[in-house]
Amino acid sequence: TPWASVVNTTSRVAVVRKLIVGHPYEFRVRAHSDGNGGISGWSTVRMAHTLWEAYSDSFPIRLQGTGRNNHGYALIEVDHRVLYRRKDETGLVVAVFSRWDMSLVWMRTYNTMHSTGEAAQLAAD
Repeated sequence: TPWASVVNTTSRVAVVRKLIVGHPYEFRVRAHSDGNGGISGWSTVRMAHTLWEAYSDSFPIRLQGTGRNNHGYALIEVDHRVLYRRKDETGLVVAVFSRWDMSLVWMRTYNTMHSTGEAAQLAAD
């Protein structure tokens, strides 16, 4: 999308209105001189994100762990979607989620119960 002028001001602060919630925007600025009509070059592009309304930004997360005294399924559930359900692994699970829609981006299980190498890999990751 081509650049669009959204604010012309003499102030050091500007408010940009009519943005879509939950979307990223890129901004750049430049200065105009009142005296001789000169114009500076464009600034470095900066990314800004609009926020969701508080009620839209909440969703249920359920984490259920297992252990020696709590047999059953380990479970990761986000917004009522099961992302991980295992009964046969030991150790720790690291999961990375998208900040936009909480979809699963990356996940790995580390068998830290039986392998010191896995513990070291967890620390490295």
